Amino acid sequence: MTERLRREGDALTWEAIVEDPVVFTEPWKITPRTVKLMTNIEIEEAPPCQERDLANATDLTHHSNTR
Repeated sequence: MTERLRREGDALTWEAIVEDPVVFTEPWKITPRTVKLMTNIEIEEAPPCQERDLANATDLTHHSNTR
């Protein structure tokens, strides 16, 4: 499977082509999908993780978000 993402201005287009000679006689192209990017919205950062089993944890090295 080959995927292509293309941005032109505020539009993002996704295309995909599936190639499997055992299943398909020719490559199967998925209809491209275009979405308009929302430029007036600020993306919020994920909230910090709160360890719920802290009493049993010896350290936080198992966790990638140690904020």
